[in-house]
Formats: sequence, structure tokens, C-alpha cells
Amino acid sequence: MDVLNRMEGNSLVTGMKDATIEDILGLAYLTDLSFEQLALIESALLFVGVRDGVVSVQSVQAELGERLKVDSLKTLFFALSHAGVLTRQERDRRGYAYDRYHVDSSRLHQIMQQVALVRRVLAHLQVKEEQAGRVELVATLPDTLPLNPEIRRSISSLAAALHRLISEAEKEVIILSPFFET
Repeated sequence: MDVLNRMEGNSLVTGMKDATIEDILGLAYLTDLSFEQLALIESALLFVGVRDGVVSVQSVQAELGERLKVDSLKTLFFALSHAGVLTRQERDRRGYAYDRYHVDSSRLHQIMQQVALVRRVLAHLQVKEEQAGRVELVATLPDTLPLNPEIRRSISSLAAALHRLISEAEKEVIILSPFFET
């Protein structure tokens, strides 16, 4: 848990103009994307961005080929836009997948590092939970983040989860949070 506290004070997170812990958690919860796929996407975004000056879902998908579903890439584009990594330069009347974006390469790298860190923390917490009793990660995500409905249903309400955890506690409750929203 100390990792989350250090992350909140880390300049990689706090130094970003629009990215929040929720943005990073939202990206980390895109569970259908492996570490390898995220690294491939980061490379493709940078390559296409340098080559063409802008990126689109379609141009990055063309670079990745069959290694990633278009829907996963659309969701990632939305999340990266929300985090301030991608800035829309031009709307395309053919649809969202053809809109053109500028990539902030240093911000992309920072966000991807933070996503990798959060995913490691989540995996570590899951192992700890299995080994030592009950640990539950409770998080909020932006309502506008287009997540798979199955994933969205798996994330419980913050207020309900906190109430349940406090009511069921036998010894202590430890809450680590950079902020609470109600």
C-alpha cells in the first residue's frame, strides 16, 4: 500500500496537467490488455505519431495488425484522451475511429509507466489477499470511461463497499486514499 502513497506524491502523477489517479486506474482496469499489448500500443502510437504527425484508431490498428481488437484500441484511445495524452486535432465524418490526434509522447510514456505500476500493485494485492486473509481494493472510475459492461459491473459502489467493509471488520480497517469523492 505504501506504493500507492508514493505514487500519489510522485511528480509523474501530480505533475501531469489533467491526468488523475482515476485516469490511471481506469487504464489499469482495461484488463483485456496485457503488459505486452500496452507496450505494443505505446510503440505504435509513437511510431505512427512521428511518421504521420498525428494518429487515429485506424492508423494505429493498421500498424498493429491482428494483435489487438479495434474495440480495445478505441477504449484505450478514449482513456488516453481523457488523461491528456491524446489531443484531438481533427474530427472525421466517417466516425471516431478516423479522428486524428496529436500524441504527447513524454506524457504517454509517463502514463504507461504509472499504469504498469498500478497493475503490479493490483496483482500484488490480489496475491496478498489470497495469502493473508481479506484485502479489497475499492476504486472509482470516471463514468465516461467506456469499459466492457462486465468490468463495469465488477466494480462496486465506493460508498456501498466502504459501508460493507467497515461493518464486516473484525479487527481494523485501513483506508488509503489520496482523496474521497461522494
